[in-house]
Amino acid sequence: MNHLLLTGANSARLPKINAVAYTGGLMWIFGWHVIDLSGVEIPANFPILSDHDSRRAGVLGQATARVEAGKLYVAGELSAANQATREIVAAAKNGFAWQASVGVEISEQRYVKPGDRIVANGRSITSPPEGCYFVTRGTLREVSVVAIGADPRTSVSIAARKESHMNPTFEEWLVTQHITDPTKLSDDERTRMHATYVSTYPPAPTLTAAGQPDVQAALQAAVLVERERIAGINAACTGHQGERVEQLRAQAIAGTITFDTLNAGLLDHLLASRPQAPAIQTGHSTVPPETVLTCAFIQAAGHPDTAARHYPAPVLEAAQCLGSGGFYGVLSALARRTGQHAPPRDNWLAGSFSTMDLSVIISGGLEKMLMDAFQQAPNSIRTIAKRVPLANFRTSTMARLNPMGGIEKVGQDGELKHLSLEESTATIRLDTYGAMIGLTRQAMINDDLGAFNQLPQDFANLASRKIADVGWTLILSNPSTFFGTDNANLLSGGSSPLSVTSLAAAITLLRQQIDANGSPIDIEPRFLVVPPELEFTARQIIVSTQFARDTSLADNLPMASGIAPNLQLVVEPRISAAAFTGSSETQWYVLPAPVNAAIALGLLNSREQPVIEQVDQPAQLLGTSWRAYLDFGVALVEPRVAVKSNGV
Repeated sequence: MNHLLLTGANSARLPKINAVAYTGGLMWIFGWHVIDLSGVEIPANFPILSDHDSRRAGVLGQATARVEAGKLYVAGELSAANQATREIVAAAKNGFAWQASVGVEISEQRYVKPGDRIVANGRSITSPPEGCYFVTRGTLREVSVVAIGADPRTSVSIAARKESHMNPTFEEWLVTQHITDPTKLSDDERTRMHATYVSTYPPAPTLTAAGQPDVQAALQAAVLVERERIAGINAACTGHQGERVEQLRAQAIAGTITFDTLNAGLLDHLLASRPQAPAIQTGHSTVPPETVLTCAFIQAAGHPDTAARHYPAPVLEAAQCLGSGGFYGVLSALARRTGQHAPPRDNWLAGSFSTMDLSVIISGGLEKMLMDAFQQAPNSIRTIAKRVPLANFRTSTMARLNPMGGIEKVGQDGELKHLSLEESTATIRLDTYGAMIGLTRQAMINDDLGAFNQLPQDFANLASRKIADVGWTLILSNPSTFFGTDNANLLSGGSSPLSVTSLAAAITLLRQQIDANGSPIDIEPRFLVVPPELEFTARQIIVSTQFARDTSLADNLPMASGIAPNLQLVVEPRISAAAFTGSSETQWYVLPAPVNAAIALGLLNSREQPVIEQVDQPAQLLGTSWRAYLDFGVALVEPRVAVKSNGV
């Protein structure tokens, strides 16, 4: 948050760090705080971190500190050989003004009402209109190098000598970005990654035989770097559309924004185009602590991708500052947020924090993790069925209006002919399915965030499987002979086992379906749905581009696949599972796109993912429980747009 000086090193010395880590006044960390440095215990040595990240990847080195004139001064060395250290030193070389931030474990603090005055660090400080917390006792645990500190009034000066020995190769740098096999990168991804690498580690100048910079080589290198930079910018913008994207592209090419700023702007643009969580105001006024703590809970539970999908960059950065302290760390942050002592690690259940806040944080985090896990769970019904919003649990009628007549040429009198409508119906009704899930007191005391990691995944899988169970129980029961000869949508007999010929026959049946006027209804096949026993055969048919012919035949027919290239294979184990009535290892289906409504998936108010809610435990039970449930129904709607083959 304050003055920071980095001094570069040659191959024999480590980079030095000198910082004014705290200037002794007000600073904003989810509220205004003042730390009385006379009450802070300072260890002989403590770690230097990047953005308060206590994991190995975030450790930069170690330092010592002293208090002088009401300020905290820090001096140390950046001894870690990791990506964070290299990036910080490289940015310092390029003139970036880093700041510093202190990590203090609070032992005692008190709330100071607005307008009241306190004396700390040799000065008199007036509590701001929001009030502030006065930390009177604590222990310095770490000091972090950050881009934006909690004290906005200070500036930073950084100086570092260039040192080529610290620059990794492109392949070494890719490993630090968790890419161990560069061959799997697409051309756009490699271009974008290499542009970021070159901007971080520009090539060293070429020297002449006399040891002087080679100007011509430098110009050629600069041209290549500039071309690669522009290619990286264009690659980064690929897939994004809109006026804002073009503004960012132009600014990046002009050099008025950095590559990192471009990526951040593209991420903000992407987030803005998605369904958003409630608006979050950044700055000193209101980043809601519950929002940040919920985000930190999701990250600590092992779901950083989920957090990135649901929260904007300022919230993600604020959550990362809480470190990796696990569930207890989130609770301790909650206690500090409410101006209370952190509960003992071995008995946090007795901590005097707001249980309502705790419920909101955990339930909100679990809901988002459950939502993502549910969307990723495999489910054939959700793939092939049309979503139908329903307002209540009463049986609903889905009317199919079949026009009698057709669209005719309008005569000179301008009269349009009336169509008569023949109505047929299908019914659908919602049911509720759910279960209780919970964690024991022992698991929570043991800080078992692995359990929180697994709970949403387990219930998401169970919920997704239930939808498939209900759907295929209905389909396999074939109510009202939905698949039958009267509907011209059933293949059976010796020619019905899955093959090129039988699949062609099924597609032909689908395309030959007609409306009440006898006109084709123009249905395109989209899905081939098979049991696991037919998966290999189905893949051979769909993937093959040509078929071998009997050389004894003299028909001169072309050797090419006649299967629709957009036919998507869906493998559903319930079709042949013994637990399902009507199952068979030989039957298979050809279905249209969901919009054609062969099958309907009814959803209460269009909500597809399960609901999760925390509930009170009975007095005799220790732990915490949640109820999770979902409302849905499945119906067979239009037989003319689906074909089944018995395979026997």
